Amino acid sequence: MLILIAILAVGAIFWLVIYSGRRGEMHRQKTTIRPPESRRHNNVG
Repeated sequence: MLILIAILAVGAIFWLVIYSGRRGEMHRQKTTIRPPESRRHNNVG
């Protein structure tokens, strides 16, 4: 039983990492529409 619980726990953690990674990539694509460099230039100016 402990082995099955351990496998399920590792699988759940691995799935969460992959799921969060995919959401992170989608979030990066949305943020690339307006780059932070323009804000830096505005602050300098």
